[in-house]
Amino acid sequence: MLGAIGNFLGIGWNLLFFAVLLPAAGGILLFLFRKQYAVRMALAVLFSAFNLLFALSLFVHGGLSMEFPYFPEGFEITLRAAGPASFFLFLTAVLFFPIAVYSVAALKEEEYRGRYLLFLFISLTMINGAVLSDSLGGMLFFGEGLFCALAVLLLIRHSGDPNTFVKALTTSGLANLLLMLGIMVTEYAAQTGSISKFTRLPLSGLGLLGFVCMVSGALGLMGCMPFHSWIPDAADDAPTVFMAAFPGFFLKILGGSVLTRIFLDLYTVTSFGTGSIVLMILGVLTCVIASADAWMQHDLKRLSAYLLIGQAGYALIGFGSGTPEGIAGGVCSVVSQIILSVGFFMLCGILEKNAGTTGDQKLCGPAGKSLLTVGSFIVLGLAAAGFPFLGGYFSNGMIFTALGVPGAIFIIFMLLSTGLTAASLLKMYGVLFPKGKGTRNKKEEAGFGMQAPLLIPVLFCLIFWFVLPLREHSFGCAFSVPGLICVILSLIPLLIALWLHFAGIGEAKRKPRPVSRIGKIRTAMGNAAEKGRLDPYCWFLAVIGGVSDFCFWVEHGVSWVYDKGIPGLVTGAGFALHRFDDGRISKYLSLAVAGAILIAVIFLLILL
Repeated sequence: MLGAIGNFLGIGWNLLFFAVLLPAAGGILLFLFRKQYAVRMALAVLFSAFNLLFALSLFVHGGLSMEFPYFPEGFEITLRAAGPASFFLFLTAVLFFPIAVYSVAALKEEEYRGRYLLFLFISLTMINGAVLSDSLGGMLFFGEGLFCALAVLLLIRHSGDPNTFVKALTTSGLANLLLMLGIMVTEYAAQTGSISKFTRLPLSGLGLLGFVCMVSGALGLMGCMPFHSWIPDAADDAPTVFMAAFPGFFLKILGGSVLTRIFLDLYTVTSFGTGSIVLMILGVLTCVIASADAWMQHDLKRLSAYLLIGQAGYALIGFGSGTPEGIAGGVCSVVSQIILSVGFFMLCGILEKNAGTTGDQKLCGPAGKSLLTVGSFIVLGLAAAGFPFLGGYFSNGMIFTALGVPGAIFIIFMLLSTGLTAASLLKMYGVLFPKGKGTRNKKEEAGFGMQAPLLIPVLFCLIFWFVLPLREHSFGCAFSVPGLICVILSLIPLLIALWLHFAGIGEAKRKPRPVSRIGKIRTAMGNAAEKGRLDPYCWFLAVIGGVSDFCFWVEHGVSWVYDKGIPGLVTGAGFALHRFDDGRISKYLSLAVAGAILIAVIFLLILL
């Protein structure tokens, strides 16, 4: 049946309509029936199921390509379901199904539910088009459409206070501009915009410029530093369903797809060359700093935001290695972080519904505790910390193997990031699920429509090696000698974090002790982070503010010279001359000689 559907999609405009335009039609119907909950849920399930069926058929069929020559040169729409494109399309469809169901259930009583679901399904249209596009211009077109949907949804609840929208527009907009410039330079250097006709470019001349711009744009989409700072702010301001769908899902899919194409189809990256090392350093900075920021958080949504930023750093290290194993590990890391991001933000929404908060200012505590929430947090947390045979372990294992002895320093920093991730999750577990029993508000408890979708990302974390076409590489890393070494190395930071967690609990039960030096450092870093001193966006605003103040000072100074300085000088000179003048010829001659000498001096200074 799947083969027959694949053949059907390869006829005429069928691929464009069913894989790209049909989700948008579903969004329009959801908007029209926004007041009927049962109809909305049925439509969301139906269109998501159709999208999954078509994606699975294209994934199984393979090699399908359609060209629509009705657009200008360089921006023609060419769709190709083959290789990584069909894989990312299938991954999108699998995870969009629970996101759609979860969104309908979570926004059951919200006034903006119709608009949100409309743009959610339009975003599915854009991501399907971007993933399937075989032309760089088409990929850019659909990517910009996704960015527009993101901007609209950020304004849904905060049109009167658009700070997060402005921040996202600034950082992500810069990334999109860099991606656009990179695509233009790449097409010019290769003399073609068709990815399937590409001859991979070296990192030199225009190729280097195009590579840097395209990679920077992809990193911005994935939330890597320094394009990350709007995501934690969105965790505070935007609905939780938005966090699960956009920075945690759509943008990760698009950024991961672009990175995969850059390293597999567009450019040749020399392993441990200059470009490779720069990318891996940026990846290390992203994962370590984001994990440290996560350690300082007191709210699960902000912690989840920093975790998904840090996980993007692992993927960048894998891609930056430039080896087949490393690139495969980077793809696996992208998949893992998408699953984790969706799962964590769904869990955040359930806790918000059950307990009214996800932080320790008003503890969720027993009110948010259930077998589903506790079990899901444990599975997702272990997978994020790289626990053996869960989601993050296989991708990290491939990256460790790709780095080897030459990349030992990068492995050390990855392990440090893993330890910080484990420590932050253990801390948050104690905050969210303390011992004791509590009452639950049944009127506000998350229903089946919100709880059931959470099981899908949790299940994927448990059976990760079955859902990846790269599982042969995963098992090779898991059961080879390097794989066993990775198991031991991955367990060390986890065990250290676990020991510190229980040691801290024991100390708290005995008696309070003076704050340690590490505690003081953490407090200082936390205060600095709260004030925005560790935020590159705030640094950018400070620079812009300094330049603005300097320009204002210059303008004010020039105005003072013309408005007050010169008139005052003329008035003062006239007054002085008037007092100096007593009618004697000798004084007139003295003034004339002094003036001539002054003019001569000025003339000589000009000549010199």
